[in-house]
Amino acid sequence: MTPWAYPFMWLLFCLSYFALAFLCLETRDNGSLSSSIWLPAGLTLGVLCASPLSRWPLWAVSAGLLHLFASLLHHRPLDIGLLFALSDLLILCLSAYVWKVIKQGVRITAQFSSMLSFILIILIASLLGGILTLNGLKMFSYPIVFSHFLVWSISNATGCLALTPLFLFKGVKQKIHLIKTPRHGLFLLTCVVVLMLWTFTSTHRYLYQTDITDFALYTLIGMILLTVIFINSRQLSCLFIFTAIVISLSTLLHRGPFAMIDYTASESIPSSQLYTLIIFIFGLLTHSLFHDLDATNKQHQRHLLLINSAYPAQIRYLFHITFGADRLQWQTSESGNQPFPAHAIITPAQFLGRLHVDDRTLISPYFKGEKTHFTLPLTYSVRVILQDNVFIPAQLALINHWDSHAHLRLHGALFITQENPLNPTGQRE
Repeated sequence: MTPWAYPFMWLLFCLSYFALAFLCLETRDNGSLSSSIWLPAGLTLGVLCASPLSRWPLWAVSAGLLHLFASLLHHRPLDIGLLFALSDLLILCLSAYVWKVIKQGVRITAQFSSMLSFILIILIASLLGGILTLNGLKMFSYPIVFSHFLVWSISNATGCLALTPLFLFKGVKQKIHLIKTPRHGLFLLTCVVVLMLWTFTSTHRYLYQTDITDFALYTLIGMILLTVIFINSRQLSCLFIFTAIVISLSTLLHRGPFAMIDYTASESIPSSQLYTLIIFIFGLLTHSLFHDLDATNKQHQRHLLLINSAYPAQIRYLFHITFGADRLQWQTSESGNQPFPAHAIITPAQFLGRLHVDDRTLISPYFKGEKTHFTLPLTYSVRVILQDNVFIPAQLALINHWDSHAHLRLHGALFITQENPLNPTGQRE
């Protein structure tokens, strides 16, 4: 990274935070003293998750000062601004730290499991933040009710989840290809935007009939869940931000389903927030689930490429290596007879140690991640030790890709031919 790149990132963070803070404070509810959604929380959490702990003081202090400054410009009292800024930083730092510990301590390979863990962290931390804010306002003798606790908690949770795709899928060009129809994504996005604007900005009286309102709300949820299957992470985040702003502003301006006469003034804001939170949670889980299905499908295709790239063999073994984890994992062999001691080889170095020294020099750069720019299978004739210090001729096929966590993986297939064993010197008997 160049010397000026980090100051530029900090400046970009400050400008983005300030712009998002001004936007969200426009959705502020005068009763609860809180915005309906706090998008800067998602920006701060993303930066903390992507930064080492040594950089946290700079990001935390910058976010806290910007939060306070934006609050003062919107005529919040100083004590209220300090309380919201400090509680926000506390729960965001806690969330980021717990996520880092879980990510480093537990190897989560499925995107769905990773997303579910992240959502639970956000929800629990947001509830703690709501409790902290509730007690703080009681100390300042501000008049508060229980519904304010929900507004504060959901405001932080929706802000974090709205920007989740931008940093949880960091480094991955994530677009689901189970159904290859790129135009469907744009078409569905357009339909969702039109339906959302019609539902939440319309002033027609028939919209306030309960049956029509419920149908419009459920239809919008279904359309969004269908749309997330066809779009990438950046488009998903933009959709979430647009959804939150439209629903929040329309409710505050007494328009849309949640401003109808069946809701009191204290119920309309929490109800619209809960609706937004449900959309975000199920949207993220649906997107992750279909991404895992797509990743599994692509992995099967890679295995077929590997299998078809080598010469006919008696026994076939599939494996993959995740660089950075220094671990080699084997898939189940299709043959019931397994003379190859796969269970004893769990690292790339152990596998290379089984190869002939001449073959090891050729294959080593791929196993160490030094050669990564290939997407079609590469095949090599190698000599591998099975047992009794005897080399067996085999075919090795390799292909690599980036997984959903932006980790480089090497997939391989070893084809064993048990004919014409070689002696320890590599010469045929």
